[in-house]
Amino acid sequence: MPNTTIADGPRTLVLLALFIMAATGCVSIPGEPDPNDPWEPWNRSMYDFNDGIDK
Repeated sequence: MPNTTIADGPRTLVLLALFIMAATGCVSIPGEPDPNDPWEPWNRSMYDFNDGIDK
């Protein structure tokens, strides 16, 4: 049985590099939120309706 370690071979290095690139691609800085909410009037009316029903 051959004596192998986890870091043997170029295939392992390539897989490790791909994993690191994939993991760092998930770490992105979100942009600034848009302060203009086109649904705000509807959301406020639904909130008032639900608040009235809950009381």
